[in-house]
Amino acid sequence: MQQIVYNILMNGNLPDDELDVVLRLPFLEVQGADAARYGPKPGAYKTHLPFDKHPYSPEAKYIYVARNPYDCCVSFFYHTKNFPAYRYEDGTFDDFFDKFIAGKVDFGDYLDHLLSWYAHRNDANVLFVTFEDMKRDPGAWVLRVAEFMGEDYVSRLREDKGLLEKIVSAVSFTRMKGSLNAKFRKDDREGKDEAVVSPMTNSQYTIEALHPAGEVGDWKRHFDEKHVEKMKQYIASRMAGPIITSLWSEIPV
Repeated sequence: MQQIVYNILMNGNLPDDELDVVLRLPFLEVQGADAARYGPKPGAYKTHLPFDKHPYSPEAKYIYVARNPYDCCVSFFYHTKNFPAYRYEDGTFDDFFDKFIAGKVDFGDYLDHLLSWYAHRNDANVLFVTFEDMKRDPGAWVLRVAEFMGEDYVSRLREDKGLLEKIVSAVSFTRMKGSLNAKFRKDDREGKDEAVVSPMTNSQYTIEALHPAGEVGDWKRHFDEKHVEKMKQYIASRMAGPIITSLWSEIPV
């Protein structure tokens, strides 16, 4: 979503350096409020905070991206395992799964987070979208996001199909992954502090080693019957089954 918003704001002009994306869409918890307040414009900011811990203004616009808990758990596992700052290189999926359903991961309990924003899904200044819907029809969702951001943004895309196609291509997972991996390798070679991901050799460049964030349904390669049953119990304990099913009818609840 960060890349979608950036490309819409910048009229499809790709950054010469990924740093421009970081400056225009700073990560609130990492870079602080001043980065959002004084960063270059046009811009926005991103956060992983639940609604009740998030700064709120009725004049602001909020885009919330939800992902099904099964794939979210798998993606979060690889994210944690592949970032040395977590010191979790030897962590197992079994161990991480138990932490995930116990809410002992970054940003707390998954369902607390999801339900806090779901309650505001119909607010005029909130766009609630699922990762899976965006994957199914990225072009339609680029337009939907642009429409939510403002008439000026969406009118450009409706009038220029080439621009829409350019943005859809720019925000594809393959394109973004290649760009970010190149940045991480460059940062690592230059010894920059932000080089938090170790470069991968060709032999390591597999879906097992990489953050598999671009797939829908990858949880099926990681969950066994025990994991599925525990996840179903976790969802049931919060009486969240109907909401989860309304968002993702294809996953077990």
